[in-house]
Amino acid sequence: MIKVDKRWFLSVGMFLTGFAGITLEDSLNAQRQHYQQIKQSWDSN
Repeated sequence: MIKVDKRWFLSVGMFLTGFAGITLEDSLNAQRQHYQQIKQSWDSN
């Protein structure tokens, strides 16, 4: 049985959740910009 350091798991978990949060935020910003573009083109017509 290999003893794994709990701090290693914690640091990997922190990194993964941080990375997922960043990518999620990017996709939300992209959706918001896309919506604004649609709204602007709709308002200009």
